[in-house]
Amino acid sequence: MADWSQLPNDVLLLIAKRINSRITLSCFRAVCSSWRSSVLPIKPLRLTIPTYDPQIADHFYLSEHSIFVIQSIETRGQTYSPERWIVKIEEDENGINHLLHPLTNSRLTNVAFDKVLNSFNFDICEWSKEYVIQYAPKDQDSGVSGDNGESKLAIRKVAFMSLSPGCEDFVLLLVDYPGWSVFLFKSAELQWTRFSTNCWGYDVTQFSGKLYAVDRYRTIVTVNPNNFKTADKVCLINFYDALVLVAIHYNLSDADLRSENHIVCSKPNGVLVGFKIFVQDEERLKWVSVKNLKEVILFLGTSCTFWNVASDLPGCKGNSIVFSEPRWEAIFVRGQYTRRQKACDIYVADLQARKVQPLKKCPGYSNLFQPLPDPSTFTRYQIWK
Repeated sequence: MADWSQLPNDVLLLIAKRINSRITLSCFRAVCSSWRSSVLPIKPLRLTIPTYDPQIADHFYLSEHSIFVIQSIETRGQTYSPERWIVKIEEDENGINHLLHPLTNSRLTNVAFDKVLNSFNFDICEWSKEYVIQYAPKDQDSGVSGDNGESKLAIRKVAFMSLSPGCEDFVLLLVDYPGWSVFLFKSAELQWTRFSTNCWGYDVTQFSGKLYAVDRYRTIVTVNPNNFKTADKVCLINFYDALVLVAIHYNLSDADLRSENHIVCSKPNGVLVGFKIFVQDEERLKWVSVKNLKEVILFLGTSCTFWNVASDLPGCKGNSIVFSEPRWEAIFVRGQYTRRQKACDIYVADLQARKVQPLKKCPGYSNLFQPLPDPSTFTRYQIWK
């Protein structure tokens, strides 16, 4: 018979990676000392993350609760059905477990749950997990109350999803009260994004690699986090009888570089900038990706957008974008770091050559923004040409 205790560590790690349940992993580690030392126990998630509004709270606590079904093991000759219990366990920042009511999150006792359940007497199954954010509201009249003498913390359900197996990056979907707005949080960017939709969220969940929010009118918003990336600059341009959307992305991931929708250009210092261009299809109610602007030049300013054709602008090329890029500085406001715009740089993106150059390096474009000469030197012909 094979000696299971002699399995190589790399094989044990491969097995452990397929275990998502804390209970199953505990059984795995209980086989023998070599198995126990090969993998660490799964710790429940507990993180401090920024808020979407510093006026609400200084920060959020993201925590994971496990819901278990505990069943007494039926003994031989037993004439009654085995007993079952549904319990929810929360592990606090000190590693102490607390029993919660599975449906209300109220602590069932102020005494820490330190019972040891003998697996020979009980079957323990991790049934589900829930993810919540907790925070101490700055508004003391927010109506938040504690149970059984607990501190007054607001609790909000979130839908949690890891971006890939073994990856630490994750996304959250949250419904804010009382505004019922839907917010998305990406851990890699450490910021919240509010959805500009007509959906007033009521509940959120994760299913089959996507996040869902539903409102009281049963309108459902679906979010695919693998395709969702907050743009660093998004602009709309009225183009004849169509609407054009341009999204500019920095800090591109490997998936972005492989994406067919991204037009990736490089700056002289090697920094990559991704452009996504879409035209609205009103008949099919969708955005259609565009890869080539042909003779069109787009101008994306801080507070204005417009376009022209290269033939009207000598020295300029079609299929290019002139855009402003803000420079930010960090400031500390109301106990939290934020940023404000310090200055603004202008660049020219040649989508055909896949290059981005500072405006001053592109004479044909920079001449468009040079100060006007003395108007008294203009002839009537020059003015109205």
